Amino acid sequence: MQNKVFASPNYHYSGNSSLQYSQYDYYNPAVDRQFRWTKFPVKIYIGNVPSEYREIVKNSIKYWGNYFPFEISNDPKSDVDIVWVSNLSGTDTNFKNPYALTSNRIDNNYHKCLIKVRNRKFAKTELNEIMLHELGHVAGLGESSYPDDIMYQIPKASDGKITSWTFMSIGYIPLILPSGYKSEVAGKSSLSQRDLHTLARIYSNSPNDNEYMGNNNINQSPNNRGDCNISKLFQQDCSTQNSISDYINKGNSFYHTHDYNKALESYKKALDVNPNNPTVNGNIGLCYLAQGKYDLAIDYTNKAISINPNREDYYVDLGLSYKGKDLYDKAIENYKKAIAVNPSCTNAYVNLGSIYVDTGEYDLAIINCQKAIDIKPNCELAYVNMGVAYENKGEYHKALALFEKALSINPNSTLAKNNYNSLNHYILNVQK
Repeated sequence: MQNKVFASPNYHYSGNSSLQYSQYDYYNPAVDRQFRWTKFPVKIYIGNVPSEYREIVKNSIKYWGNYFPFEISNDPKSDVDIVWVSNLSGTDTNFKNPYALTSNRIDNNYHKCLIKVRNRKFAKTELNEIMLHELGHVAGLGESSYPDDIMYQIPKASDGKITSWTFMSIGYIPLILPSGYKSEVAGKSSLSQRDLHTLARIYSNSPNDNEYMGNNNINQSPNNRGDCNISKLFQQDCSTQNSISDYINKGNSFYHTHDYNKALESYKKALDVNPNNPTVNGNIGLCYLAQGKYDLAIDYTNKAISINPNREDYYVDLGLSYKGKDLYDKAIENYKKAIAVNPSCTNAYVNLGSIYVDTGEYDLAIINCQKAIDIKPNCELAYVNMGVAYENKGEYHKALALFEKALSINPNSTLAKNNYNSLNHYILNVQK
């Protein structure tokens, strides 16, 4: 039985005048522009980062490199050092032991940043978000109050647990994550348009007027450039940037009404503006997946992964495309990659269960469906797939109970109803 779980396209912010400071950015003239880099590229040295996390840190830097001239360096005397430390407690008496801390030392002719990360176990998505956030502070960004921004400061947890803060020239600025925080719920893996607008404004020559809105695309990669005029580098056409979000939102609307051709039209217009937007490439892949055009889906999803390899949903989508081509080994490989990125990726476990049902490996199907249920107790498809596995093992009453459980979660589930009715009919009328 095939049960395809389609990840929904990400929604991107398209402007809201009620947000902090302005509808386009969170630039704060009282705080920002306290320091700006003046020599480029900004070189980053990856110090004693544990081997299991080095690739995640490198990918975070490379992702930022699409928007700001960061460059990985082997020189310990680089502009920025990233180091793992045993703990960060005692750094400031107002805070508990955080996950990460960014500090800036700024003199007349000297600018040095240090990112300290507490030595602990991180999920890949969790560390990726932390690194993107801290690298934002290195670039010069402050905190945002809007949840879609990578620089969002999450509201304080009831237990007052503070997991990260940054030290800038004005003092400590905390990044507070709730107790029991899970990256797949609150985490972000890409910069918002507001993050980019704010960065452009910080590095403009005239941040208090619209001079920073030029004609160049902010999303072009500035890597491997030497000294440069950063204000020109980050100039952009505001209407162009807003059009990307508009195209994405229109495409999302068409996608959710199953009008995939019109969704593709909108997404491809966004792609014309910025061909390296991972969300746009991923969403185009989803449309082709829904249309059964698996080769095209694989091409666009792979492009999304090449831009941002820390999104578990891209690997799930890629697995679905390979499954559509009956390439089960490659599908399983990508579902497992999704789990490696985020061990709590329910969709990956559900789809592994589906594949193992198809291949007749029913015990493996049951194990993976149970893992999905452990993460998400109301996961309807996990109960259905587990029920199908038990049905194929001849354990009919267990299967019926699982189909009933799925129906208790979603009484309108056609999949659960059909499986329940078919098996119940077999028990009553065929099996004697």
